Amino acid sequence: MLGATALALCLGLAAAGKSAQLPVGNWLARAMEGPTPSSALFYGGPAVHTGVFLLLRLAPLFERASIASAFLVGIGLITSLHATLAWRVQTDQKSALAYATMTQLGLIVAECGLGWWMVALAHTVAHLCLRTFQLLRAPSALHDAHILWATNHGRPVPALEMLPRVAPGALYRWLYRFGLERSYCDVVIDRYLVQPVLALGRRLDALERRGFAALGGLGVRREAEASRMAGALGEEVP
Repeated sequence: MLGATALALCLGLAAAGKSAQLPVGNWLARAMEGPTPSSALFYGGPAVHTGVFLLLRLAPLFERASIASAFLVGIGLITSLHATLAWRVQTDQKSALAYATMTQLGLIVAECGLGWWMVALAHTVAHLCLRTFQLLRAPSALHDAHILWATNHGRPVPALEMLPRVAPGALYRWLYRFGLERSYCDVVIDRYLVQPVLALGRRLDALERRGFAALGGLGVRREAEASRMAGALGEEVP
């Protein structure tokens, strides 16, 4: 059981990274910022679902690893909450679709962790088709939004969200800032992962340089001693 749990956790981490789950899920929005619609279509449609497909293929393994299943439920729900807050404050359509995709992928991962494999499979297929269609139709959707904006005499269309109406002003502003900063995932990763790794790399580089300098100095001293000995022997020969 311990071996199955360890293997399931490792494969679950791999699937979470590929399916844009926290804490490394923000790569999806950056990948969809590419200059061509085909790159956004590929990453937002088929590619990001491969991690979920891996979980579906490993269903027998996760059924024997309850700890790994609980890990999937937790990371999926947290990712859904994070992406729900993030996509509501995006100013471009690609990023909004990227975080909307992360929301649904988090729910699918949670469904896998709960053992709802058929539900997760149906959800994956439906979501894949929906996001592919939305990405294909994105330019037309922008055109329709411009027509709707012009029809409303240049005024923004009233939002239908319930959160601004029920949440207190201070809480709503905090949630807005939290979503705008993408849950501070990049800050946390940079401070507690990237910077320590870079510092370790710099220390190892300095240690390597000192080692090579010491070895180089030893070689120079040996060459100097050999030259002096050769000179002394040359003077002694008549």
